[in-house]
Amino acid sequence: MRRRTLLAGGLALPAIAQAGPTRRLRYASVGGATDAAIFLAMDDGIFAAHGIDLEYQQLQNAATLITATATGQVDVAGISLTPGLLASIGRGINLRVVGDKESIRAHFAATQLVVRSELAGGDMRAQLDRLRGHRVAISGRASASFVLLGLTAAQYGIPLDHFDIIELGYANMIIAFANGAIDAAIMLEPYLSRLLLSGGFTAISDFTDIVPAHGGSIVPIVYAESLATDQELGRAFMLAYMTSVRRYNDAIISGTGREHMFEVIARHTGMDIDVVRATTPSGYDPNQFVSPEFFTTVEQFFLAQKLLRAPIDISKLLDASFADHAIMKLGRAV
Repeated sequence: MRRRTLLAGGLALPAIAQAGPTRRLRYASVGGATDAAIFLAMDDGIFAAHGIDLEYQQLQNAATLITATATGQVDVAGISLTPGLLASIGRGINLRVVGDKESIRAHFAATQLVVRSELAGGDMRAQLDRLRGHRVAISGRASASFVLLGLTAAQYGIPLDHFDIIELGYANMIIAFANGAIDAAIMLEPYLSRLLLSGGFTAISDFTDIVPAHGGSIVPIVYAESLATDQELGRAFMLAYMTSVRRYNDAIISGTGREHMFEVIARHTGMDIDVVRATTPSGYDPNQFVSPEFFTTVEQFFLAQKLLRAPIDISKLLDASFADHAIMKLGRAV
């Protein structure tokens, strides 16, 4: 028997009657506030309502996540858009990008370019010009942050060697700003808000001008081959996850359930709740759409930077069928 449950903000969501035992799924990511939709689905019983017992793991980086997912140590992961993820399909590793864990969207951009406040001001071209020869930190060249810097520079006709690019972990970026070692960085929440709250720094770009309005995922949801071939379980996870994503978006937009959401994020991340309240909301596509065109743009950037050896067939990496099935149940969000 199927029933409908009314969640925060008036979302009518289908609850799946569990005909059999709950099945365990192992999820992994690097952690942080961008797992908010996962945390909500765990705490609010959304996964349980869809017959899923989710085991949450935090792993160090994208390379570790790719290996863990490819070898079946985890079933589903949030993995940053890296050359390694794109190249996996050419190496016979049958990972599938099925949805969105973090995307760049208007008013939902948890990744931003920050500069010392004395370097801010004027239009974007002027601000980038001021960074000539200055140290700009990114999390790594084989990362989405390098793509975002490269696409921003290209939009204004500025070569990447205009900047002195260095690679740092996000926590180390805060230290580097404090001791004067860097002048700009592409920061991710919660480190972004911690830096801005300290004073003396300004966010000058949320990158919404260089990514598509929909589907600009920089950290997609990735299924291991075993989950991608298990239609019932793969669909159940996506239905639960999309339900939670929409609940999160609804809390941000309407305010309904927002404080509860802050409390859930603070509890799972160990962040101070006042910092959580100050963070820029994570971007989640409500229909879990991932843009093939954006992935192609990223692929071309990595090829140009010689971080990817050969072109890949994007269509073999992306699988929209699980999101499409969830939309059939929930309806398409606008």
